[in-house]
Amino acid sequence: MMKLQTPVFRTQSNQIALVARGILNIAGFHQILVEIHRLSEFRPECEVVIDLVDATYALQPSEIDDLIGQTPWSRRHQIALIARNGDHFNQLSLLSVCLLKHGIQTAVFYDASVAVEWLGRRSCAWE
Repeated sequence: MMKLQTPVFRTQSNQIALVARGILNIAGFHQILVEIHRLSEFRPECEVVIDLVDATYALQPSEIDDLIGQTPWSRRHQIALIARNGDHFNQLSLLSVCLLKHGIQTAVFYDASVAVEWLGRRSCAWE
């Protein structure tokens, strides 16, 4: 069962941190993306960290394309995905590539502090 925690940090640049734990299927990823959309609806330029270190998942490329196509997005969001290990990193990289194809700046990291640093550098590009 998946558990989500979604603290929202309001700073000069809006930040959303979402932590997912447990077993995720494609419906769980859809729930994550819908939650991000809900939290960022009135924040057109969000920095989003999705921590999946304590989650277990297996994404198929065909599922990812369908998932991205079904979810509304602001192209001004920046998303950092945090992975646990090599296999999960590779799967999140597939998700990242699909998001990039839709114009959403995305990257995958092992380390949350590096991800936050990347988001900080990216937010300067909007100004």
